[in-house]
Amino acid sequence: MRRTIDFLGYSAVRPLALVALGLAALTLWGLQVVRSGWCNDEAAHIPAGLYHLETGRMDAYRVNPPLPRMIAAIPLLLDRPEIDWHYSESRYVRNEYQFAHQWVRDNHEHLRRYLLWTRGTMAGFFLLGLWVVSKWSSQLYGGCAGWVAAMLWTFNPDIIANSAVVAPDLPATASGLLAGYVFWSWLIQRERPFPWAVAAAVAFAVLCKFSWLFLLVGLPLLTLVHDAFFKRESAGERLRWLGSAPIARRVAVAAFDSLRLLLSFSLTVLLINWCYGFDGSGTRLGHFEFISESLSGRDIVSGQTANRFAGGWFAWVPVPLPAEMVYGLDYLKWEFEQGMPCYLRGKWQHGGWWYFHLYAMAVKMPIGYWLLITAGLGSLALDWLRRGKRFSLEWLPLLIAIVFVALVSFQTGFTHHVRYVLPAYGFLFIVASRVAVVLPGRFAIGLAAICLSGTLWFHATHLGLAHTFFNPLAGGPDNGWRHLSHSNVDWGQSTYRMVDWVKKHPEQRPMTVLFRSSLGNPEALLKDEPDVFTSVGWHYPPGIRNPVPRQPGWYLISGFPVTLQSNRFFWDKTPAQQPDPDSLLYRVESTLDTPHSQD
Repeated sequence: MRRTIDFLGYSAVRPLALVALGLAALTLWGLQVVRSGWCNDEAAHIPAGLYHLETGRMDAYRVNPPLPRMIAAIPLLLDRPEIDWHYSESRYVRNEYQFAHQWVRDNHEHLRRYLLWTRGTMAGFFLLGLWVVSKWSSQLYGGCAGWVAAMLWTFNPDIIANSAVVAPDLPATASGLLAGYVFWSWLIQRERPFPWAVAAAVAFAVLCKFSWLFLLVGLPLLTLVHDAFFKRESAGERLRWLGSAPIARRVAVAAFDSLRLLLSFSLTVLLINWCYGFDGSGTRLGHFEFISESLSGRDIVSGQTANRFAGGWFAWVPVPLPAEMVYGLDYLKWEFEQGMPCYLRGKWQHGGWWYFHLYAMAVKMPIGYWLLITAGLGSLALDWLRRGKRFSLEWLPLLIAIVFVALVSFQTGFTHHVRYVLPAYGFLFIVASRVAVVLPGRFAIGLAAICLSGTLWFHATHLGLAHTFFNPLAGGPDNGWRHLSHSNVDWGQSTYRMVDWVKKHPEQRPMTVLFRSSLGNPEALLKDEPDVFTSVGWHYPPGIRNPVPRQPGWYLISGFPVTLQSNRFFWDKTPAQQPDPDSLLYRVESTLDTPHSQD
């Protein structure tokens, strides 16, 4: 069995397979990078990162940690774009979007080069995630499992799409995997007095995404639970001074390593403060100006601030975190409290759905992936039933994935992006790789190849369009906008391709083009094209509830704006053509054309 399972480890095959996998990953990633226009949040992350590096201030894009965007902006120190720093001290102002609009608007000529340099830094996070998911799977289930997990990571459309964008989601995915793996390794070996490597890995994860803050509590608690079920003889020897009292000794043994881990997180706090330049570290809790109801203590008027702790018992307590990190968490909480318009399956409402991310994963994850994940989960559960173990470290990847998705789903103020649960993907791939020990090696590889065949066909026919993937149960990429909106269908990747389409088809006039957004003035790319417009003129004919276009002609619409309620006119229309899944071309023959359903 071992020889069959590890046949991919043979020296004659492994180098070739590694080279082939690397070339495939590089090709898919490179095409995604060069074919994509600037993405909405990406255009804010990049100048914000440069702003941090040049000014040392952290008051831009405070709702996300600064590390990924600072790394991405390093090449711009050598090839600096035109941009002036201006900021507001208001807790309600997002300075980064002011930077974004100016950066893109004033640098259209060189923007593609800037995007190439900055996006190139994301490849490091992609490779880190690939290494961790492969190594962890190999150590759990053998070499064959490592290859299965590596292939799942390499060809997953959401992983590719987010690795080609400067944003915190892919870095959070890779760094979270690293933190989980380092913790798992320490939990098995317990070699050092204090697990400083775990603390550093957790700091790395938190500095990529605030969502990983739960590890600061979750990992010590998990250690306590694990040690409560599995005796720690080495720890027991160190605690002989407790005597023979069974209850006290058992509790102390279970809590010993949990306490060590908790104390080691002092390094985590130190590294977080170091990344922020110790900006406002140690500020007393009563001195902050909060805007969220949770921290301000009341529902304040927009533009005002308050502090529920001011004048209280805890007002004097110094907060061991950077001030801008605290303000970022406060702003995030305020956004969730306010809520935002959310879209799901053709319906808009204020606030989201608790099941949104589960549904988004169901339609955005390839079916073959779900088959492998289900098989791995089923085998894990069956093994648990046979052996009767209550808790095993083999469950750790699945447990982290479940907790992460649950915590994200709990925040229903707005549910926009499947990328918010992307950090759970790598852990699910590890679970899926367990098929390598359930089936004989050749069958496991054959099953993985079959399950990946549909995904590989998609990549072959949609080069550079990984972000548009929807599985056949959702109707495929061309119908993705009927299920989800925002970055799930088009985050701005379509901009350059839409411009190229308009210029290559001068016979399609008049032409109205609706880009992902107006951020950075994308209409300037079409300023020399006659009879091309970038906004729809609507009117209300008598007896018609929803507006219709004022003029007939061609309408090229990005995947995001076609989902907007204001463009409902197009919802039940059949596109004359879809140049790409994230851009739809309509022909309006008469302004009396109306939707079949007005509800």
